[in-house]
Amino acid sequence: MSRKIIFNLNPEVSIVVQATWDTTGISFEIMGTEPSDYLRSLGVKTTFAARVEGKSPPFRVTWPQGKAPGINIEHLVLDQVMPVLLSAGGSFVLHAGCVGVGCGAFAFVGPSGVGKSTLTASFLNAGCLLLSDDAVVLTPMDDVVNVAGTYTGLRLLPDAFGQFYPAGHASSPVSDFTPKRRLEIMPDGSERSGRGRTLDAVFVLDEAPSADIRLCELTWAEGCIALLRNCFRGNAHDAELSKALFLQAATIAARLKIFRLSYPRDFDRLAEVREVIMVHAVRTGCFSQQAT
Repeated sequence: MSRKIIFNLNPEVSIVVQATWDTTGISFEIMGTEPSDYLRSLGVKTTFAARVEGKSPPFRVTWPQGKAPGINIEHLVLDQVMPVLLSAGGSFVLHAGCVGVGCGAFAFVGPSGVGKSTLTASFLNAGCLLLSDDAVVLTPMDDVVNVAGTYTGLRLLPDAFGQFYPAGHASSPVSDFTPKRRLEIMPDGSERSGRGRTLDAVFVLDEAPSADIRLCELTWAEGCIALLRNCFRGNAHDAELSKALFLQAATIAARLKIFRLSYPRDFDRLAEVREVIMVHAVRTGCFSQQAT
């Protein structure tokens, strides 16, 4: 299998990744960045990669026992390798669902399984634009933060899939070890350009469901920690990379509002959750009501 993927580093720069894989391994042809030593650690973090041959493009990752299901490989490429490669190249990559709202954007962060994709899909089905449901690149620009999606697509569990999309809607399995389905969502013309948007706010989702809907603005320090907890990292033992990541998080946290969101995990109340978010965003001055 082969796939060309365009990732947005910032409004002016994109990289093109040509990934080709089979049952023995995967080869990357990357233009615009260098591969990271992070790949050497994949043998510990996942069941996919055992070793890396070469340090400059093109390079290759091989699978242990000489086999790996194709859908697992695509999941590795899209959802794990690429965001960390971008991070290792100097970008701040947030593990977040993100939608275009008005002329800006909202991002939703939290641990896997907390409901980022479901809340993102809810906003998408209410007429907002999808930037990404998993990874976005944040770039401080003047006194704002630009956000650009890595790829547009949704990964939803069966209950959420059935809630938002009718039977027969085109989708594919994410991998052979999760029931999630992947939906390709084509962006509109303005989003295809990779120019990105201004990120208006980040919402940190509470892990535990709540009976009511509550929003609390985080302090700069709390927001900085939330960004660091929810970003993709390259080599954690690289002191210079870790320092740069911290400085990026500190700068980003100072330029936008970050809220903690507690809400019930109830499909019937998602419209109410969206309304509370929108009203709160307007009241706190982090949302422009201009049309997209």
